[in-house]
Amino acid sequence: ELRMTGFDQEAFYRGLDLQFKTGNAATIEKYLYEQLELAKESGDRAGGIAVNNELGGILRAQGKIDEALRIYQEILSTMIDVGLQDTVHYATALLNTGDVYLANGQYEAAERYFDEAAGLYTRLGLSQAYPMAAVYNNRSVVARERGDYKMACGLLNQALTIIQNIPEAAAEVATTLVNMGQLELMRGELDSAKNYLEDALKRYNALPGERDVHQGQAYQALAQVYYHMGDYPAALAECDRAQSAIARDFGTEGQAYRELEALRSRLSDLIGGAQ
Repeated sequence: ELRMTGFDQEAFYRGLDLQFKTGNAATIEKYLYEQLELAKESGDRAGGIAVNNELGGILRAQGKIDEALRIYQEILSTMIDVGLQDTVHYATALLNTGDVYLANGQYEAAERYFDEAAGLYTRLGLSQAYPMAAVYNNRSVVARERGDYKMACGLLNQALTIIQNIPEAAAEVATTLVNMGQLELMRGELDSAKNYLEDALKRYNALPGERDVHQGQAYQALAQVYYHMGDYPAALAECDRAQSAIARDFGTEGQAYRELEALRSRLSDLIGGAQ
């Protein structure tokens, strides 16, 4: 059965918030593994699920796809074991699993999980609630990557409709605007992309602690916008901001960081050649 004793989930989340505000990728990961040990020692399966959910997201962002998938599959099967497959928590785990497939470019698998999560949220009466916005956001990325920009835009607008009136969703609103910016960038609408991304970054900077794990993505997209506009010094400045945000939150091992390294050296060459 699901034991709730011995592991203080509220204290865990408080500690994690503190890590995200002050720590870096290495200390966040260390904290999560330590908390996972504590949850296991106390036999608290609910606590273990909570910690694993966070750990999977960090591993996904670091590009450790196999490890992240293993963790989420473990979460899903534990939840089925203890009869939690009709809960919001299970829907969230489905969403997170889809996220890993999405990060790995496995769009069909990602969509299967997103659809299952959406179905469960709807059955639970949450079709207009905050978690559903995440489903729309993630589905929009799938549509965008497949080149269906119209559908991607529609999904992002659905996400915004849900979250723009929820005060505690400030970070999610910003992230949806980042997705809008990335979509406009792919469509070649550079001015529009720039506006969305600058709006998103303003919102991230207004958050407590002035940071969010999607900030690096926003700076990276803005660097691309300036690059395509031919403003290489501005692109380089955003590139540096993106690198420090990604290094802070996820370390320097992931694909995003390597892509920025490549962009950085291309920009340096372009600026050097122009002088």
